[in-house]
Amino acid sequence: MPVNPDLVGRDFAPTPPYLVGREKVREFARAVFA
Repeated sequence: MPVNPDLVGRDFAPTPPYLVGREKVREFARAVFA
């Protein structure tokens, strides 16, 4: 996937942390067939 040249060098504000539990990790692993 190419990088949109309009976004190169742009700064984004930090976002609050997203707390991840074991079930979300399991869901992700199933989704990517890990």
